Amino acid sequence: YGSDPNYLNTTAYNWIRNCNYFLAKVEAGNLPDKDELAGECRFLRAYYYFDLVRKYGGMPIISQEQSFTGSNLTELQVPRNTEDSVFEFIGDQLDSAASELPASWNAANSNRATKWAALALKSRAMLYAGSIAKYNPVQLNGLVGIPAGKAEAYYNKSIEASKQIMDSNRFALYTKYY
Repeated sequence: YGSDPNYLNTTAYNWIRNCNYFLAKVEAGNLPDKDELAGECRFLRAYYYFDLVRKYGGMPIISQEQSFTGSNLTELQVPRNTEDSVFEFIGDQLDSAASELPASWNAANSNRATKWAALALKSRAMLYAGSIAKYNPVQLNGLVGIPAGKAEAYYNKSIEASKQIMDSNRFALYTKYY
C-alpha cells in the first residue's frame, strides 16, 4: 500500500500546503533571515513538485495557501496543469531559491539547502524535462509529455545550472583513487 511505487502520494500536497502557508507568513513577518527561509521553502516546494511530476505527469500547481471554509469546495478543486507548465514552475522556483539561498551554511546547519543544491536540483529537473520532450509523445492534451520542440530549451537550462556550479570552483570530482 504505502510502499507501492505506483501508490498516489497525496501527502506531497500536505507538504506543499505547509510550504504555501509558511511562505505567506514569512513574507509578512520581519525575520532577519526571511529571504533564506523563503528560499529553502521554495527549494522544498520545487522538490515536492518534481517528485509528483515524475510519477504522474502534469499536476495541479497550487502556489497559494488554500483553506476549506465549508462552502468553497469548488474553489479548491484545481485542475491539472500540463507537464510542461509544472516543469516551468519547478525551474522558476529553483531560480528564486538559488538567488535567496546562501552558498554555504555553518557546521550546525550543514543539512540545509544551499544555492548549489537548488542549482543541482534545477539541472536534474530540466534534464529530465528535456528527455521527456525528446523521447516521449504528448498525450492527454499535454497532461503527460512535453512538446518535442522544447527539448533543447530544457537541456540548455540544465547546462546553464550545471555550468554555474562548475564555474563556482567550489566543487571538484574526486581524483585521489580511480
